[in-house]
Amino acid sequence: MKTNQRFVRLVTLISAVILTACERGSYSACVGEACNEGTASENTASSGPDEHPATSAYQEGDPTLSYQSDRSKIESAAELADFVDISFEYPASWEVRQAGPLGRENIVIATTASDGADGQVARLSSWRAFSPAGQEVTREAVSYLVERDAQGIARDLREELDNFEIVDVGFKNSENQTIFGFAYRGVQRQEQGESEYPVPIIGLLDIIVPNNTDHGVVVQIESVPSVARHVSSHEELRADPAYGLVWSTLQIGGR
Repeated sequence: MKTNQRFVRLVTLISAVILTACERGSYSACVGEACNEGTASENTASSGPDEHPATSAYQEGDPTLSYQSDRSKIESAAELADFVDISFEYPASWEVRQAGPLGRENIVIATTASDGADGQVARLSSWRAFSPAGQEVTREAVSYLVERDAQGIARDLREELDNFEIVDVGFKNSENQTIFGFAYRGVQRQEQGESEYPVPIIGLLDIIVPNNTDHGVVVQIESVPSVARHVSSHEELRADPAYGLVWSTLQIGGR
């Protein structure tokens, strides 16, 4: 998986695109937390030979590490404007690929097979809804902007993955936060000299914004079933303890 080429890229607030799944009306509000029903239960394992040794799956109780964004590392006013105070835990067996102040940088953590192939990758990046000076950002405005930015991310993913498809999308609002997310699948685009066999990918993406704030975080989890063999569907990915660890320990600002 080309981690350095596939960071989450937020679109500007003036961009507008159409999400295919929205056209199909496949809203289910099954976003962010464990989901008992879904639309993508089929096995997406690679049809090629078993190229990668299986990665060990994280289980509750295994060692973990903590990440905390650091405002002191920010050097420019532009990055400071994007800064989001965020912390979470992740499996100690996962590798940190890029860690920054979560201003305009992202943090990427991944579990990797012995031959270097990524089994699962988690990407977290900051999100902000900027408003004219002195104007309050309402919950309705945040919901609109979150959905529009998610549409932009989906468009980016469509350009990066072959056979890209949204399989589930929707809002999940509570008294504490607004979430908009979607589940997707696709095939890693092959470059010259790479394996001739397709590499299916399944993923989950949530934009999470605590209520009464204009800032949140984008959480994207991807899995390659042919490497991370314990995950072969979106239901299994959503129920995976590693994803649950990041989700359950995620703290955004004063949340």
